Amino acid sequence: MRRSTVSVGAAIGAGLVGAGAAAGQVAAIHGIGDLPGGTYSSSLNRTSMDGRVAVGRSTGTAGVEAVRWTLGDGLTPLGDLPGGTFSSQAYDASFDGQVIVGTGQTVAGGDAVTRAVRWEGATAPEDLGTLRGSLGWSAARGVSASGHVVVGSAENPARFEEAFRWTRERGMEGLGILPGASSSVAEAVSGDGSVVVGLSSFRGFRWTAETGMQLITPQANASFVRAARAVSADGRFIVGYSDLSTIPGGREAFLSTPDGTIGLGWLPYGGTAPFSEALGVSGDGRFVVGYSSNIAFLWDASHGMRRLSDALLADHGLNTTGWSLGRATSISADGMVIGGIGLNPQGRQTGWVVVLPAPGAAGLLLAGVAAGVRRRR
Repeated sequence: MRRSTVSVGAAIGAGLVGAGAAAGQVAAIHGIGDLPGGTYSSSLNRTSMDGRVAVGRSTGTAGVEAVRWTLGDGLTPLGDLPGGTFSSQAYDASFDGQVIVGTGQTVAGGDAVTRAVRWEGATAPEDLGTLRGSLGWSAARGVSASGHVVVGSAENPARFEEAFRWTRERGMEGLGILPGASSSVAEAVSGDGSVVVGLSSFRGFRWTAETGMQLITPQANASFVRAARAVSADGRFIVGYSDLSTIPGGREAFLSTPDGTIGLGWLPYGGTAPFSEALGVSGDGRFVVGYSSNIAFLWDASHGMRRLSDALLADHGLNTTGWSLGRATSISADGMVIGGIGLNPQGRQTGWVVVLPAPGAAGLLLAGVAAGVRRRR
């Protein structure tokens, strides 16, 4: 198995990522590597809430395959459903990474189709079905902290794409489509599984069982929220991007809070209009990650939006020279682990994981999230 792991300073001990990183250790960046065979290529879609597990895909001998990565074990292939063209991808993981969700390929009605799948432990992927019964396609995008709730989108009986929420007890249930829209996609779910976010015909929504699907109010300088990409563990903070009303063609990352929605700005751009998109938010809403002008960013209220590489050097002394950090796709609940996609020092596309020293406050925050998950269980 090939690995591309670069550490700056002292190495983090095997398996000690996120909550396990003790105060005083130095920041480090690690490439997740690639599966043997095929074209060298891997990507990282999400880290688990505790920061110990990263999930995504890689290209190996069998084809494109879902993978799980940890610092101690490296890259582990997750397999695919039987039948169909071999192609799977992992999109999200439960709090501790023991449950992973994504897509696989199988055969239905004589045709190869994509299906939402769920991996638990070392078991083979489980086909979660579709909203059309035994026919149609589906894709899982998010999973709750316990792994009991899965969200995504599927082909419904009318042959439209519809957001779904899946549980073992109730199976796959459609969440509806906004009035006037033709489709909906659930992108993420809160830790307890009660808040779902996504988009319906390019309008960002927030869903709960009590309110149903509701539009997210955009920031002051935007005409509407185009997509909601992630939600915090407690469901209070939502991130994504909006269409700007002040700059034609411009789009801006946003952070929706209980007190309102704010725009996060953008990095310097060379085109005619700015673009930024938020893809991850910490458990307390203090840190947001994403990309702007194909450059990974880190946002916080004190500094605003910064290139992630600049923030890592200024705040933690981590020099990422040689790396091209294109997108930051995920951040752990405590904000101490950031994952993304980019080019390693050899110029190869790979997923990467940045591990930051965990201060006492962050450790306490993560412990609080874990305690909440245990109480909900």
